[in-house]
Amino acid sequence: MGCEFDLGSAEDGQAVELIYPTLGSRVRIWNRIAPYDDEIVAFCAELSGEQMRAAVHGLTVDLYEGSSLARFLDGLAAEFTGWSGIRIWESLDRDLRVEAQHHARGYVEMTWTLSPHDCARPNTWSASVVTGLEAGEEMRRFAVAVHRFLQPS
Repeated sequence: MGCEFDLGSAEDGQAVELIYPTLGSRVRIWNRIAPYDDEIVAFCAELSGEQMRAAVHGLTVDLYEGSSLARFLDGLAAEFTGWSGIRIWESLDRDLRVEAQHHARGYVEMTWTLSPHDCARPNTWSASVVTGLEAGEEMRRFAVAVHRFLQPS
């Protein structure tokens, strides 16, 4: 699988797509590789919305430590009754950031931000989209899909 997203790969766990039709926003992650043969995984990520699309390739995450995206999503799913404030997760190089807020109406709003890390040219660009999931079962299913995607082959 290359750096072009293949919708069929989402069906077999090789990619994840989160669509929020209310705002027309979409988050995609795909092309998972284990570059160092350890708990670090790299993948491509794309955010899109009305008349906007941004992608970062080679984004790295930790599978098991506190910085794990899957663990972050598990925590959001486990606290389906809610929390106050904003919870934040960032990838190892801070290329991807997720801010999650629980709303009283029983859903979780997540702001996904891509901002490629380049020490030579910091803060060159960033792009964000907002998605929402029902705080209970939808969030749990999304967390399971991300776990399945991130697990090494």
